Amino acid sequence: VCMGTACYVKGADKVVEAVQNQLKIKPGETTADNKVSLLTARCIGACGIAPAVVYDGTVTPRVTPEAAVEQIKKWR
Repeated sequence: VCMGTACYVKGADKVVEAVQNQLKIKPGETTADNKVSLLTARCIGACGIAPAVVYDGTVTPRVTPEAAVEQIKKWR
């Protein structure tokens, strides 16, 4: 999850919180089944599509907390 200024202002903190609550892990941690890691970045250079999240190397634009949780459910 990008935590740069544009992403943060547009709700990146809420995305991180939703993922933390869903997975029961903190940024920098991986789930016990080793399927999902939660990482944050200072900036990924995608300010125009904030808040941006990278899923398996793919930058995803305008991610909502709900959309992030839905993506996680697909992996679990």
